[in-house]
Amino acid sequence: MLQKMNEYIKGWVAGVIVALVGATFVMWGLSSYIGHSKGDDAVVAKVNGFKITEKMVKGQYSDLKKGYMQQVGLSTFPGELSDELKQYVIQDMITHHLLLQQAKDDGFAISSQQVQALLMQDPAYQVDGKFSMQRLRMAMYQKGASDLGQFMAQFQQKLLISQVSAGMKLSSFLLPKAFDHAYGLTHQVRQVGYFALPLSEFRSQVKVSQKEVKAYYKAHQQQYIAPMQVSFEYLVLDPKAISQSIHIPDQEVVQYYEDHKSNYSTPKRWKVTLVKVPVEDAKESEKVSADKLQQFLVGAKQSPKVDQIAEEIGLKLTSSWLLASNPYISANKLEAMQLGVFSSPVQTAKGLVVFRVDKVSAAIVQPLKEVHDKIHGLLTSQQLEQLMSRDTEKLSQLSYTDPNSLTSSSKALSLQIQTTEMMTKAGLQSGLFSDKNILQAAFGDEVIKQGYNSRPVALKSGAVVVLRRHQVEESHPLGLEAVSDQIKEQLVRKKIEEVAGIKAYDLQSAMKAGQTGQALGIKNHLVWKQVPALSRDAKSLPSALVSAVFATPLKGHQPVFNSVLVDNKTYYVFAINHWTNPLPGSADQSFVKSLKQDLMQNQVQATYAAYVQSLRDRSSIKLYPSALSDLK
Repeated sequence: MLQKMNEYIKGWVAGVIVALVGATFVMWGLSSYIGHSKGDDAVVAKVNGFKITEKMVKGQYSDLKKGYMQQVGLSTFPGELSDELKQYVIQDMITHHLLLQQAKDDGFAISSQQVQALLMQDPAYQVDGKFSMQRLRMAMYQKGASDLGQFMAQFQQKLLISQVSAGMKLSSFLLPKAFDHAYGLTHQVRQVGYFALPLSEFRSQVKVSQKEVKAYYKAHQQQYIAPMQVSFEYLVLDPKAISQSIHIPDQEVVQYYEDHKSNYSTPKRWKVTLVKVPVEDAKESEKVSADKLQQFLVGAKQSPKVDQIAEEIGLKLTSSWLLASNPYISANKLEAMQLGVFSSPVQTAKGLVVFRVDKVSAAIVQPLKEVHDKIHGLLTSQQLEQLMSRDTEKLSQLSYTDPNSLTSSSKALSLQIQTTEMMTKAGLQSGLFSDKNILQAAFGDEVIKQGYNSRPVALKSGAVVVLRRHQVEESHPLGLEAVSDQIKEQLVRKKIEEVAGIKAYDLQSAMKAGQTGQALGIKNHLVWKQVPALSRDAKSLPSALVSAVFATPLKGHQPVFNSVLVDNKTYYVFAINHWTNPLPGSADQSFVKSLKQDLMQNQVQATYAAYVQSLRDRSSIKLYPSALSDLK
């Protein structure tokens, strides 16, 4: 079953699911299938007493199933993978709650205010660089969260757990020898000789009869099926279209300008010279401080070298720009001061000071005509955000309560029902139905099999789409005449690969037996080529051949031999005769830095995996898989 599963799974879920499921089968034996109540409240697992219910599993199971189908381009989820995916989801949730419990026990925490700030800074929830509540709500709907509080709680848990791995990353280090070894392997060079056997040169050696074509067709008819084709009806809630209907009266622009004039003005400022008692002397009596300031004022009248006078008396002299609101002097006193004249000692929240106004910068208010368009755009964006949020909510409700038609949604929101051309699950070359998220919704069971409206799908442009199937042409078998040439070419290529593969094996075996490449080349009318120092990033040979050379295990200092088919066009038979692992020496520092980061990251991942396993080993985990038997 795991092998069958691996045939389907590609990309992001492959390694994770296959690795975990293998271990899970051992834990998930028949003895675990004990009777439990079914339904959303049925307990699927207990983690140190915490109950994981079927309802909690459903959301993640559904999200992973849809994501997997989108990744590999399937419109339906393979039934034989269902149990494996359920087991992966429950194991992932167990790990999540183990990590969450331990993080809390270890004193890690994050406040709701921090969560809110991080959400607002996340580009995924922004439009034109600004936070969008509509984007956040769409993400919430797609994640299956029932309300914003639940969505934020899930986000908070992920952030809390991530603090542990972040701590490991900050505390990790790399030993010098480990780096030298990794550098040597990365920059290893191998001395290689090889034969190239183009498949095209073997075509004349193979023949395929019509009888073979018919036999193959009969044995593989299920492979020759015309794919299902579907056309769709859809509605688009387009922010660009809605923005055209928004009218912002000049009166509102003026009112906003008046209410927020401080946003478009630079306040009046005073550049002052402050003379005060240093902080370290602040405990001395007020009378002593006043006497020092009076002494300074006397000296300032006699000499313009006020810096020197202040230093001799033990006072601190600073220069700064002050606004009307400042910790030293009221705006009234600043207004009343004559330029260039020191004041009498003034009692402030910072103690006694004397000051002098050296310069005044008048308040500058941008005129309305300079900021009119900016304010108009801001008000338009705010209103658009409100309208999109309102209409998205309405579209979601109407398309759900009337799942068999888009008519009610169309009428309520004045949106035109549009219809696509027929397409396979690969979608169209351009437009809405070339978008992966649209295609995932369009070819999901909810739309194709059940005939319901899709959930609202949010696009990068900010638009929201709801769709339903219009016409369906079911898949059907293709006759032999339609695929005869295709099958014949397929069988010819298969035979060519077999003949070329046998030739490659014979050459490889002969070299293992001690014959040289040069001698074999003369005997078989082939050219033996050599590369004295092949590196991993070499461009002189096909990348697949270079990868095969460096994927071939070395055996001490003995030559090793291998072969590989590259791009389904050429067999390469090669020998690795020698290799060297250089030391860093005067290596490029940018590469050294990058390699160290990669090694540290690998080390952190290994440490984190060991940490997770230790939590599982010492925790109480109970499984009740029969509760998930009805989950589809």
